[in-house]
Amino acid sequence: MNIYEKVQKIKAELLECNLKKSGNNKFSGFKYYELGDFMPHIIRLCEKYKVCTVISFHDNTASLSAIDSEASENPETSVPMLIISCPIEKLELRGANAIQALGGTQTYLRRYLYMAMFDITENDLFDSVSGKTEVAKTNELRNESKNKPPLKKPGISPEEKDELRALIGDRKTELKLLKQYGVNYLLELNQEQAKEIKERIEKFKAKKEEMKKQEDEKQKKDEKQKGERKEQVENEKQKEEAKEQREAEKQKGVAKE
Repeated sequence: MNIYEKVQKIKAELLECNLKKSGNNKFSGFKYYELGDFMPHIIRLCEKYKVCTVISFHDNTASLSAIDSEASENPETSVPMLIISCPIEKLELRGANAIQALGGTQTYLRRYLYMAMFDITENDLFDSVSGKTEVAKTNELRNESKNKPPLKKPGISPEEKDELRALIGDRKTELKLLKQYGVNYLLELNQEQAKEIKERIEKFKAKKEEMKKQEDEKQKKDEKQKGERKEQVENEKQKEEAKEQREAEKQKGVAKE
């Protein structure tokens, strides 16, 4: 057996383990697999099929290697290693220091890499349960959904966070908005809240631009009126000077007579 066959065997036997989710996200209202839910089974099956797994963390990626321990015995027929990898994203943990955040990031990555390597998914586990009819499955799922608290609306992505931060423009306004929506980070906002903030900012900017436009128009109008008054004063001054000149010429004519 090469490494692909061995990993496939482990996947098949994991389906029969009836894995249970012990992790509970109270904030978003869903259960998830913790490492302790499946790692004991994976370790036992890897020992059975002579497979060694190794996690590696690099600058921007993390990888999981499944190594065939028997590959050196049959170098012509065996594939020695299977590797999967994923990018590393910084994890924001409320109230955690840098070391704790690093540990949290590595724990998340280990969990997701093992789940990806051995196809540990919710649907696969439901489909693998034997001895139950489709009606029983449907009823079980319906009962679970009734007992579950309502799911939180999906949050925004890191890209949407950066776009929203650029739209907000300054840290003081950002902190004020976070306080209004009862969150500590932009990533904790859901899609509706982020959309509402965008609309508020765009409306504020539009109003500000309209006020500036009105102010510019008023300034132009004032300047025009000022110019008209100045022109009127000049005209009256010229009329007065012309009148005085006529009076002076008239007095000169009377004096000659």
